[in-house]
Amino acid sequence: MTQPQNEVVHQSVLAMQRALQALQSKDQNPQLMYETENELQDLMQQLKEEEKSAVPQIQQEILQTEQQIQAMLYELNHQLNQQQRLD
Repeated sequence: MTQPQNEVVHQSVLAMQRALQALQSKDQNPQLMYETENELQDLMQQLKEEEKSAVPQIQQEILQTEQQIQAMLYELNHQLNQQQRLD
């Protein structure tokens, strides 16, 4: 996979990878899910700002990344809710 042209998109991809790791280790380290959720929410805000001034090609990359982040946030939220029910 080539590196994204936009730095915020690149940081978002790395954050999503960390979120996947957090989901995989949710039983050992549930705090990691909270941290990656917050990080992804911050990056989502940055992407919204970047989207306003981006050229069309980068805009498309940003929109795709936003969709991926939304899916990841949904899964993190679901797992965190499950975790809270178990506690």
